[in-house]
Amino acid sequence: MSALSPTPVPASATATFEKLIGWAGLALHRANPRQAVIEVAGNYAERVCQAVILTDTNGIDRLIVRASLELDPSWQSDTTQKLWYWVKPVSETIIAPTFFS
Repeated sequence: MSALSPTPVPASATATFEKLIGWAGLALHRANPRQAVIEVAGNYAERVCQAVILTDTNGIDRLIVRASLELDPSWQSDTTQKLWYWVKPVSETIIAPTFFS
């Protein structure tokens, strides 16, 4: 994905880690709705990022976000960086400007 500057991320999305994960998960899902990868040999392809709303057994609606992010192979040998540093872009898709408001 294109480089992200903190400037366009809505302030309301950075209030908590949970809101930031929700916002980022939805952005990645909307930008790459059909991109898939086979994570385990013999299994079917999973979408790289999934975002769905489910109602749990207590009747509470939940945003479920799942991401399968490719890591640069250097993550295993270079321990000078945090793990998230080695995550590779999913695509070069541009997120619609309306998603930032």
